[in-house]
Amino acid sequence: MKSLPNALIVAASLAGSPAFASAADYPVAYYEVLGSTVAQLRAELAAKGPADMAGRRSHGVTEWTLAWSYGFESPAEGECMLTHFAADLDVKVTLPRWHSPKRGSKRLLQEWERYAAALRLHEDGHVAIARAAYDEVERLRDVSWSVMTCPDLQKNIDAAANEIVKRYGQQSKKYDRDTGHGKTQGAVL
Repeated sequence: MKSLPNALIVAASLAGSPAFASAADYPVAYYEVLGSTVAQLRAELAAKGPADMAGRRSHGVTEWTLAWSYGFESPAEGECMLTHFAADLDVKVTLPRWHSPKRGSKRLLQEWERYAAALRLHEDGHVAIARAAYDEVERLRDVSWSVMTCPDLQKNIDAAANEIVKRYGQQSKKYDRDTGHGKTQGAVL
């Protein structure tokens, strides 16, 4: 029996465990921002926010890795049977944390809390997209693969999973375009 692992990484940015359903269910890494005015906080966000692959900084980012592995055996010449299939989703969200918010006004603190909640909501949308990709890849285990050779089975499973990840990666980009990278959801300070 052969067993093969595969993985793809997708990142979704703001200016991307399979049971993740809400913000409380996935790990969040925070970067600290300082300031006592909106202008200072904006400057900190622009300078310290996570960078995407092109080096552009954003306020928040969701990165997800979807991996799958499977095993197969050949009960007869020219035939291959899938013996197991598993998918794994790893999500990491990076968000800002205001260090020493007591230095700002009460109004600024309220504005920050509104902004941070909206940014988190936006990143939750990326997590939901990642979860949908995971669910669809998981369903590949239930596909009735036609009789084929093991190399063909491997090729077809990987092609199907890669297409799913690509499609959801595009959906994540569209989500950013449609929401103005979270701006229409209130992720603006």
